[in-house]
Amino acid sequence: MKNGLLTHQYSRATLPCYLSCLVLVLIYVLLLICCR
Repeated sequence: MKNGLLTHQYSRATLPCYLSCLVLVLIYVLLLICCR
């Protein structure tokens, strides 16, 4: 029970971080393309 709760909280906490990292990478790539 405790392990399941921990993994659930972990997955909920990691998803926004993953999305924000993905957005940052996309912005970085767009900047590289625009600066060429």
